[in-house]
Amino acid sequence: MQKIIRLALMLLLLAALALANTRLSEQTAESVQSSTKADEKERKVVIDAGHGGKDPGKVGEGGILEKDLNLQIAKKTGEELQKTGVQVIYTRTEDEELGEGEEGGRKLADMEARTELINRTRPDLTVSIHQNSYTDPSVRGIQVFYYSGSQEGEWMARQMERVFAGVEKGRIRESKANGDYYLLKRTEVPTLIVECGFLSCPEELDLLTDESYQQELAHAIAEGILACVGD
Repeated sequence: MQKIIRLALMLLLLAALALANTRLSEQTAESVQSSTKADEKERKVVIDAGHGGKDPGKVGEGGILEKDLNLQIAKKTGEELQKTGVQVIYTRTEDEELGEGEEGGRKLADMEARTELINRTRPDLTVSIHQNSYTDPSVRGIQVFYYSGSQEGEWMARQMERVFAGVEKGRIRESKANGDYYLLKRTEVPTLIVECGFLSCPEELDLLTDESYQQELAHAIAEGILACVGD
């Protein structure tokens, strides 16, 4: 009889230990899952569509405005990032200038407003979308600019460059350091300027106005950002 009681007690003890172990495993899994979700929520990126409002930026053949292309690609990029759980902050989502001021000082006011937004929100990375132009219509390609002397900025630019190499029909230009661009100088967080192509190149202008190519570009920019801030 005592043997039966001891056996029953041992079985109860083993069952209790198994149940406790199961609960501990579930709690650990929930903790890891919560931690992972928290990490994803912590990723924050500012997407800046360059120019806007009375500032058209560069103008391509047929009156194609840089400010419009910038906004179209910026929105698509943000949508790609949001699918992965990244918090996206846009400097603008409409055709507008951010700053207010007299005609001669509107550009500076706009840049100051963009910089203030970026420094206040403290993103992991800021990417400013632009289009390029040159006197030679044969010059084309995607190019990334980072702040001179920033090792982190250079590393991030190389990550973007590596991803852009997979863009079909796209041509990649080597990333460059720059110490003069206002946004690169004044922001307190890693900031890159992505020049998506040359409006002065007829072939590239056709691509940049094509929605499917814009989507491909946006996907590549988003992939590059994820490579920089962690995916």
